[in-house]
Amino acid sequence: MDNVNNLGVKNKKSIFKKWWFWAIVIVIVIAIGSSGGDDESIQTVKQTNDTNVTENLETNKSNEDAASKEEKKETENTSVEEDPITIVENVIEEAIGETTNHSDEALKKTIRNAYIEDNQLYLELTANDNLSTNYIKLGILIDSKDIFQSIFTQNKDISAVNISWYFPMVDVKGNTSIDQVVFIEYTKENANTVNWDNILTDNVAVAADNYWEHPAFSN
Repeated sequence: MDNVNNLGVKNKKSIFKKWWFWAIVIVIVIAIGSSGGDDESIQTVKQTNDTNVTENLETNKSNEDAASKEEKKETENTSVEEDPITIVENVIEEAIGETTNHSDEALKKTIRNAYIEDNQLYLELTANDNLSTNYIKLGILIDSKDIFQSIFTQNKDISAVNISWYFPMVDVKGNTSIDQVVFIEYTKENANTVNWDNILTDNVAVAADNYWEHPAFSN
């Protein structure tokens, strides 16, 4: 039997020993590897694009928020600049203070009312308390001088300033009311002739275009 096999049958080589088999295997492996690399590259590109889009959206939102805040700030500043009464109130509060020395809440604010009519400024203010009517009047004249100087220096459109000063007064029956105790007016033309840094306090009333005081302050 062994002789028959050796003579009549040719031994076949195993497929694993064929060169072309291994060539096919190598080609398949390379193809699979290339496909996986492409998938990874595509995924990396997609992630990069998603990240860039997110960053751009966040940057745009931040820029929009910043622009919105800046626009709001400019609007607020413009609003303040265009409101002459707000400017006047700020000038008065800087010159003589926002509040008085009264303990009564109804008398705490210095500015009771302020308005402009025909380029004339009208102020209703609360006078500070003091030891006597003479000292109260003196304080009114000092504060008036500071207001006139500040208003006419900082606001060129005002043609006149009229100040009505109020103070709590007690009548003969003991009833208290907040009454006007001093009125003083300066026109722009007159104010420009005054040396506000050198004028005597009592002369603020004398040099005014119009001046009136409560009888209680004349004693």
